[in-house]
Amino acid sequence: MQTAYINNIDYELANNPINNSQLAVEYTDYSSDVIMKNSGVATRYAVDHGTICSDFAAEKSNAIIKKLGIDKCTIDFLIYCTEAPDYIAPASSVILHRKLGLNNDCGTFDVQFGCSGYTYGLLLAKSLIESGVASKVLFVTADLPTQGISKVDPSLRFLFSDAVSVSFITSESKGYKIGEFIKGTDGSGEQALRVEGSGFNKPRKIDWYTNTETKDLPVGRMTMDGTAVFRFSLKVVPQVIEDTLVKNQLKMENIDLFIFHQASQIILKSLQRKLKIDDNRIFNNIEKVGNTVSASIPIALSQALECGKIKKNMNIMIVGFGIGFSWSATVLNTANL
Repeated sequence: MQTAYINNIDYELANNPINNSQLAVEYTDYSSDVIMKNSGVATRYAVDHGTICSDFAAEKSNAIIKKLGIDKCTIDFLIYCTEAPDYIAPASSVILHRKLGLNNDCGTFDVQFGCSGYTYGLLLAKSLIESGVASKVLFVTADLPTQGISKVDPSLRFLFSDAVSVSFITSESKGYKIGEFIKGTDGSGEQALRVEGSGFNKPRKIDWYTNTETKDLPVGRMTMDGTAVFRFSLKVVPQVIEDTLVKNQLKMENIDLFIFHQASQIILKSLQRKLKIDDNRIFNNIEKVGNTVSASIPIALSQALECGKIKKNMNIMIVGFGIGFSWSATVLNTANL
C-alpha cells in the first residue's frame, strides 16, 4: 500500500492587516493593550468587504501553486475546505476547480468543517492516496470569518482572520509522512459556534437588513459561546492526544512538537498547562495572525518550518478541534523533510 506525504505546504493571509491600535479607534471602550490582553492577538487580517471566497482561494492558491512549482496537469483530486461556500449548490470545489484551471479528470469535493477541517481534509487526502483512487491531491483551505462578524461583537472582531492554505499530498516520500488518525464528533455542541441566518434553518427575514447588528452581514452572523468552546477544548483535546499516541504506537515523550488549531490564546495556554508541554515542544502563532479557522494548522506548520522549529526526523502532532463540536488529529513525521 502506498504511503501519503504532504510534499508542500504554504499559505497566504488576506491583504488588509488590522492592528490593535486601529481597533481601539473603532472600539473606544478598549485600549490597544486591553485588546491584546483579552484576545492574545496583535494583528489579524481581513479581505475587502463583499469578497467571494472562491475568488480569494483561487487568487492565493494560484500564486502558491506557481511559487511551489506544482504542475496543475498532474493534480487528479481537489479537496476544498471552507465555511464560506459560494452557493448551497453546486459544490464550491467545482467552482474552485474551474478558477484554478484543473483538468476535467480531476475529482473534487468540499469539506465544510472549519476548526478541525485541516486534519479532516488530510485524513481524506491520505485515504485517496493510499487507496489508489488519486495520486496527487491538492488540498485548499480558505475561510472568511471576518465577513460574518457583527460590529457589535468586538471579541470576535479581535480574534478572527481570513486566510488561504495549500497542501500538496502525494505518495512521493518527500516532506511530512502522514500518520494514523483519530477523529470524532459531539453533535450536542452544534449551537456553541455557528453562523446564524446562513441556511435553510431560520433564514434571514426582512428585518435582518434593517437591524444595526446584522444589516452589513448578507451571508449570516457568527455567534459563539466562548465558555462552552473552552470547556469542550479542555475536556476533549487531552483524550484525543492520548488516543492519537496509541493509534500511532508512540508515547508523549516521542512527540517533538505539538501544533493545535489556533483557537484562542486562553485555550492554547490552558491546554499547554494541563498537558504539561514545555514551551520548546509547542508552536503557537495566534498573536501574529489570529484565528484563521481551517488554515490555522497549515499556517503554523509553515511558520514553524520557516523559523527552524521544525527539523528533520521529528514527530509533530497536529490537532484540529472546535465548531460542531468535532475533532481530528494525527502525527506527521519529518524523516523525509
